[in-house]
Amino acid sequence: MNVDSSNIIVSADLADLEQICQWVDQLGNRWELPHNTLFAIQLCCEEGFSNVARHGSIHKDQDHSESNQVLLKLNLKEDEVNLEIEDQGIPFNPLTMPPPQTPKSIDEVKVGGLGVHLMKKFSSKINYERRGHLNHLSIHFSLFSPTNSLASTH
Repeated sequence: MNVDSSNIIVSADLADLEQICQWVDQLGNRWELPHNTLFAIQLCCEEGFSNVARHGSIHKDQDHSESNQVLLKLNLKEDEVNLEIEDQGIPFNPLTMPPPQTPKSIDEVKVGGLGVHLMKKFSSKINYERRGHLNHLSIHFSLFSPTNSLASTH
């Protein structure tokens, strides 16, 4: 049973990331979410959306604003918050990404590439499915999970 829910539709453009962050902050305050949970949701929103904006668009050189839209939904339930990200980009299942390799030296350290790994670490469960022409990513955050304590140092 949903206690509350909200959604936002933005273009698949990194310029809309600030609008998403404000939306998440407003909901976190309204729902009085613990800081750790809000941090985890914000991180996963940013990582999931930036993946869509950077890699998912199938119409980058054309103006197909409707097909470049991204729907984000947040649902607050009794013991969890669910984030859903839906886009019409190329099919991409983040759950198939291999875990990052630990660099053997400082010279092997690469910038980026940890977004999916971080989303897995800061959530209690992630599901992906391709629904017709839509990517649907569902990320769950337990309000009482030790998983979210990872964010307590931030």
